[in-house]
Amino acid sequence: MLPPGVTEALGLGLNEVSPALTFELVVSEEGDLLEERVYPSWVRVQRLTYKEALDRPELGPLRRLAEAFHRKRLAQGALDLFLPEVKVRVEGEEIRITPLPPYPSRLWVREAMLLAGYAAAHLALREGLPFPFATQEAPSRRVEGEGLAAMWEQRKALKRAQLKAVPAPHKGLGLPFYAQVTSPLRRYLDLVAHQQLRAWLKGGRPLSQKELLERVGAAEAVADAVREAERKSKLHWTLLYLQEKGYEGPGVLVERRGAHGVFLLPELGLSAQVALSQALPLNAEARLRFLEADLPALEARFALV
Repeated sequence: MLPPGVTEALGLGLNEVSPALTFELVVSEEGDLLEERVYPSWVRVQRLTYKEALDRPELGPLRRLAEAFHRKRLAQGALDLFLPEVKVRVEGEEIRITPLPPYPSRLWVREAMLLAGYAAAHLALREGLPFPFATQEAPSRRVEGEGLAAMWEQRKALKRAQLKAVPAPHKGLGLPFYAQVTSPLRRYLDLVAHQQLRAWLKGGRPLSQKELLERVGAAEAVADAVREAERKSKLHWTLLYLQEKGYEGPGVLVERRGAHGVFLLPELGLSAQVALSQALPLNAEARLRFLEADLPALEARFALV
């Protein structure tokens, strides 16, 4: 979203010290937000992988805070969907697909980010500060069951998240209000949120409600197109990877459609519709082989081994 030079100068941990907007939060053992303070800061950041973070005892307070806030959100109706994820990277001529293991440290970071967004939204409401809010209506139904098949079905029942200039609940997260504030270098409205907070902190003139509404409207108008472009780009490079290297590996049946089944392939972060040669229960694991890809249609064909 921003020029590379800006990212290199402002990205956390890319220099010895980095400029930041610090959220200092007081949270009860039950996960309730009791107090929030926000201020500009300079921070020293050590970059760790999620695996490396598991062995750092100094992150114990973060773990306890994250687990408490997670329990609080679940009690308020939040949905936890842990579908397989991968990172697709193109490095020169090589395409890399790396599965993302569900390390507990990923939950710590996620909950801390959600807590910061909740705190920012809470502060904006209390101070009457015009702010971009992320909202989501309740799903069309709550799916009972276990395993990937239940999560797959629940995701289909989710309502589309929306960006608004007025607060409303985010039912998927189990929060009465929420704002995205943790990625100002790659998401436009996160940047707008930071600009609003910094203007308020300096006693300057934040954007008015009308000005903010214009920016939220502009971002919302292209949000679906941006998500679709990202999805198609990831799928395009995945199909090129399959054409180059082929694939034979596990798939999990998450949906039955007549004589066909929809399988999730955890190692590829991909779903595929495959002809069923035998009856299989949901959540059954089978071995699949890649057959061919249709790049213009962005489709891949697999068969049961």
